[in-house]
Amino acid sequence: MSESPLKVSLERDGMLLRLTLARPKANIVDAAMIAALQSALTEHLPKPKLRAVLLSAEGPHFSFGASVDEHMRLLRPDAEKPARPDTAAGGEPGAGAGCHKWPVSGGWT
Repeated sequence: MSESPLKVSLERDGMLLRLTLARPKANIVDAAMIAALQSALTEHLPKPKLRAVLLSAEGPHFSFGASVDEHMRLLRPDAEKPARPDTAAGGEPGAGAGCHKWPVSGGWT
């Protein structure tokens, strides 16, 4: 079993909930990180003494953001790898030039 991607602590007599992203250096926000955040918030937000939530991170960077690979697998489960950004619009090189197409109600448009 892997170590939790999040450290949770109550401070200031239970008035401060500190959530620390614990995957330095990148602290990538993936499904495991989101589940840990949701679990911690679900558990602690109902506490009557809680007044604030502080989101912090270990390592030199707060977070590099979302897991691109994981999100692309969710958006395009049939694809082995993400589409090239320069072919995003219409499938022709240069047509997209960095544009992104998002699925709309069940498929790519």
